[in-house]
Amino acid sequence: MNEVMPAILKETGMDMAFAQVSVINDELNVCYLVYAGDGAKEAVAEALKDRRPEKKGNAYVLKPSISRKTVLVPALTEVLNSYSKE
Repeated sequence: MNEVMPAILKETGMDMAFAQVSVINDELNVCYLVYAGDGAKEAVAEALKDRRPEKKGNAYVLKPSISRKTVLVPALTEVLNSYSKE
């Protein structure tokens, strides 16, 4: 993912990319939010500041996992909409 996401940004002309990988089973409930692009790290940090994610490489780790539809997308959308539109 570390190699693919920057290549996708270059190929598509997008500014940022995000991927969520969740592991949920009897022993583990964790979510990795991987980011790429200028400002992506700051956007995730701002969107999830109340959840205090742990920074690990180019990802944030959340325990327990979060819902993409009801938590992640609305929070990121709010942060990204606050950015100036160029």
